[in-house]
Amino acid sequence: MIAGRVMQGLGAGLVQPLLAARLLSLGDLHSRTNALADQ
Repeated sequence: MIAGRVMQGLGAGLVQPLLAARLLSLGDLHSRTNALADQ
């Protein structure tokens, strides 16, 4: 049980920064396509 929780915590600690980076890059891409469409 405890080992499972530790693995879950580690997984969350690794996944959250990756998700945040992916969301940021998606938002950046979205704003860029909007800027291109406005021209």
